[in-house]
Amino acid sequence: MSADQPSLLPPWVEDDPYDMPYQARGRGLERLTHLVLVDGRLVDMWSEPVSGTRWQEHAERFDRERRPAVVSPPAPPLHVQVLSWLDAAVGGRDQLLALHAGPLVDEGFEPAPELRPDHRERLATTVDLLDRAAGELRVADSRPLLMNTLRSAWDADAETVLEMGDAGRVAAGVCWLAAKANGLLGPGGTTTQTSLQHVLGCRTQLAVPGREIRLLLAGYRPEPVRPTPTLPDLVLVGRADLLTAATRRRLVRARDQALAAQSATDDEPDVRAG
Repeated sequence: MSADQPSLLPPWVEDDPYDMPYQARGRGLERLTHLVLVDGRLVDMWSEPVSGTRWQEHAERFDRERRPAVVSPPAPPLHVQVLSWLDAAVGGRDQLLALHAGPLVDEGFEPAPELRPDHRERLATTVDLLDRAAGELRVADSRPLLMNTLRSAWDADAETVLEMGDAGRVAAGVCWLAAKANGLLGPGGTTTQTSLQHVLGCRTQLAVPGREIRLLLAGYRPEPVRPTPTLPDLVLVGRADLLTAATRRRLVRARDQALAAQSATDDEPDVRAG
């Protein structure tokens, strides 16, 4: 071995007076190193990549052992999760703090007079169908709820509403979103999708046009997971004006309880201080 070529053998080998000749292959050690011993004495060694060898699984295991453990951050306190969910339900913290349980105001729905006659007729038929559906929803403010939902969708994108199809399909989408936003469909609700389909004379599953209406009103806003089953099971739209008085009453109660928990947490002494 030349004097300027670094040895690949450990110092204790080179210092061994009984050391046998060996051949060093390469200047840098790879992960897999082979040692050759004759009569218990090291006579050669070389290194090579471990990939593709039968020892690769050991290298991967050592990598996993050296990898720092990933510790998931603790979940926020329940009252924080509840407040975030309520924010998404009504459109933000300011809207949540201003939320009240008063009745919805029925302002009806009247399309612009300059609208094409066939479009005005389709919308008038939609309103008639929603009037029939309001009775099927069986809540006090069902009609203003449906009218508010139709008007909000129309104000958001009138062209898309007209492109949805006939009056029955538009009414079906409005009914589905209004009902799902207030927990009125299915178990624990006031009616079923089948009953609403019958009233509206619509063969399409209500959820199909309903999701189109939701996209108009909520866009791609994320919908957080309901943090506790004590909260109502609602499709979140982020609009307090699309919530019945009964729904808002439940949300106001949850808001006040979560804010009380937050206040109590803020008032707790910091045991780390001092």
